[in-house]
Amino acid sequence: MSEPPANQEMDLRSELQNVQQRMKKTEAIGNSLQQAAKELEDHIKNQNGSTSDEQGQLLKQKLSSLQDEYDQIIKDGQLLSKPSSSPSSSAKKLFSRRQKSGSKSNDVQFATNISEGLLVQCRKLQAMINEREQTIKDMQLEQESMKSKVSAMSQAEGKFVS
Repeated sequence: MSEPPANQEMDLRSELQNVQQRMKKTEAIGNSLQQAAKELEDHIKNQNGSTSDEQGQLLKQKLSSLQDEYDQIIKDGQLLSKPSSSPSSSAKKLFSRRQKSGSKSNDVQFATNISEGLLVQCRKLQAMINEREQTIKDMQLEQESMKSKVSAMSQAEGKFVS
């Protein structure tokens, strides 16, 4: 019971469209992962010692993991774009890839969510650090002001006592 050639062609065209749509989505996910990785690298460079070595290593490991995920997605996309040797084996491989692609898509989404969460956390921590640094500067200025007032009062007291 094989399908007529017209139906097979329509099915293949439909599969081709699905593959092309998935490739576009994969490319978009890859681009967002690259952007997240770049932001993490920039953030790591900006920190230069303000984070502990352990946190830096953790961020580098996560960045490496994101890069590996991206490379795997690109490799899978290239495999999808290559023609297969036989139509029947193509359908089986495509079905298997679909199952793997779904789970990988979920993995990529999970990794993206983690990286976005890390970026938000890093930004919050950086804002807290900046706020504390500003408070320290304000307190230092206030301390200097108080010291100069105490010095002026001591000099004024010395004039009145003499």
